Amino acid sequence: MKRVVLIEPARSYRTSDFMYGAASLGLEVLVVSDEPNPLGEDLARFVDVDFGDIEKSVERVAPIAFEFQADAIVAIDDKGLALAAAIGEATGISAISVDAVNRSMNKSEMRRVLAQSQIPQPEFEVLELGQNYDLVSKIKNFSNSIGGFPLIIKPTGLSGSRGVVKVSGVDGIPDALATVEKAAEMFNQIDRTILIERYIDGTEFAVEGVVSGGKPEVLAIFDKPRPLVGPYFEETIYLLPSAANAGLQQQMEDLVIRSVVALGIDVGAFHAEVRVEGYVPSEKVGHVISATKVFLIELAARSIGGKCSKSLRFKNGRTLEEVLLARQLGIDLEGRTKARQQVSGVLMIPTPKEGILKSVSGEEAAAGIPCVTEIDISTPIGSYLRPVPFSDGYLGFVFAKGPSRSKVLDALNQAETLLEFEIDQQSLTDEC
Repeated sequence: MKRVVLIEPARSYRTSDFMYGAASLGLEVLVVSDEPNPLGEDLARFVDVDFGDIEKSVERVAPIAFEFQADAIVAIDDKGLALAAAIGEATGISAISVDAVNRSMNKSEMRRVLAQSQIPQPEFEVLELGQNYDLVSKIKNFSNSIGGFPLIIKPTGLSGSRGVVKVSGVDGIPDALATVEKAAEMFNQIDRTILIERYIDGTEFAVEGVVSGGKPEVLAIFDKPRPLVGPYFEETIYLLPSAANAGLQQQMEDLVIRSVVALGIDVGAFHAEVRVEGYVPSEKVGHVISATKVFLIELAARSIGGKCSKSLRFKNGRTLEEVLLARQLGIDLEGRTKARQQVSGVLMIPTPKEGILKSVSGEEAAAGIPCVTEIDISTPIGSYLRPVPFSDGYLGFVFAKGPSRSKVLDALNQAETLLEFEIDQQSLTDEC
């Protein structure tokens, strides 16, 4: 029987899906988390550690992993990647490398490595965060060097669109810097560097894959049917299969695989965001578009975030988590790897405003819409909410499947209009 160490950060969306995936593969599991009993139940093999103290955590977990005779160490999301890599380095157990984690989790380092490998990506510059004229002047000079605005300004160590701002002119730079600095402080980014990039005007796609035996493999390409044009970049709908023609999909796959190799991601999942400059999407699947250029925007050494993996199914109903675990453990699954080509989609319910979540309504009506398969309101009543660019999660998720892209997309849009969230902003004023 194969054995796996799962690094499961507290309150991760992915915990239950990976546990179910491990159970379906018949794996023995050792859970490492940063809070006791992350599943709210007794686990035969469980270790709680401080993810912020990698050295002590490795000292505690390494001998336990040896005794457990683990075959692999898997971080279920990016919060546990550094620890997974460090345990793997200390024990020799299969895990992503420390170098790959460092390159993929720091956006400036990622950009530098990709530039060395001549990977198509936005022009960029790395600067030190600080509210002063010199920094504004440097950003203005960078803009002039690449042909002008708009630009993207982002922290180098955050994910999930936190602190990412589009700037359309010099006057917007100070406010953008204030936003980036606030996000960095709010989410404890110690590194003071920021990334300035050329804004790529085009359509964005998400590319999901896995590395096994040192070979990257693309599992699925998601369309993002709602334009992401800023000033902030809250993702809402993923849809598959992609409507892009085969040639463009191959371009995206080739770009992402080259990037994975360049960053040295040697095992486990990867999730990429790419932009196709000048691309105008068509609802006709496979529609031929004139020549376009594909840019690598982000690449993370983890699988798709939130609960979006539920929209993916493989041969015999296999889940993404089953596929990822099987690949790293060398388990041969039946049938093809690529996601089944049934039309499916997920709505990541956006947070409309800051405040305390008081109530949710409309779930029954939304669930009754044809093609909607599940409504998952994952945010508990009483939670403190922030919209992008300071959000650290979604209100919930809506899943849909159907005979056509238009029907699935319509179902997700209709469901969003029926769901109502009472968010109390007055309580924030009272607390102040």
